[in-house]
Amino acid sequence: MAEEEHVNKLEVLKRMVNAGVKLKRSKCVYQALGVTYLGHKINAEGLNPSDENVLVIMDAPIPYNVTELKSYLGLINFYGKFIPNLSKVLSPLYRLLQKDVKWQWGPSQQQALAESKRGSQGGRSVFDGAPGQIPSYCERPKMWTERDPTLSKAPLHPWERPQQPWSMIHLDYAGPFMGKMFLVIIDAHSKRMYLHPTNFATSYSAIEELKNTFASQGLPDTVMTDIGTNFCSMEFEEFMKQIGIAHIKTSPYHPASNSLA
Repeated sequence: MAEEEHVNKLEVLKRMVNAGVKLKRSKCVYQALGVTYLGHKINAEGLNPSDENVLVIMDAPIPYNVTELKSYLGLINFYGKFIPNLSKVLSPLYRLLQKDVKWQWGPSQQQALAESKRGSQGGRSVFDGAPGQIPSYCERPKMWTERDPTLSKAPLHPWERPQQPWSMIHLDYAGPFMGKMFLVIIDAHSKRMYLHPTNFATSYSAIEELKNTFASQGLPDTVMTDIGTNFCSMEFEEFMKQIGIAHIKTSPYHPASNSLA
């Protein structure tokens, strides 16, 4: 077994060399059973929330204003993929973010807070791809656009560049590629792109990936999409209303008017 483990380690190092990855010896740990990285615990069981952040969630106090509520939602949504039906569980909390709703913490909000905390303790593991199979997705959107007969010929209608970063974002789905669809998110100000691989191009997938992105980047003022059913469903529209984001939809049969995504 010792020889087999040694061969496996050499294979891992060989892959890193071939990929041009450089390692700092002082930061390398061998024969570790797991590692904590970016708030996640990675081990043989899969990917799970880190124990430290779960404790932070469990100790979070009752929010007394919108700012404190947004702070908690950002934290819990960071682990949204581990908590089943989180969007439904948090709906009473999102209701307090609506502009025309007066702040009132009641039994439904308290129950939502308690259920979301309990959900963070029972996270399920994620492993979507085979170990070592991490393709470079960032080079694909341009290729997909050039191959699409509509996108490649449709005239572009550029939108005015926003004054502030992350005030307007563009969304679209791309793919399939290697059995995956990809949610493309582009900041209209900086042109920075975020790509999220998903199994299905659905409203639910878009909402879950947006929660994760908003947890780290904050909430934009405006989201622009095409009129695909995944972005025009009641579920997606309700999500936009709950978090107070304006949703602009591009004209039918002119997908390139969603000029960035």
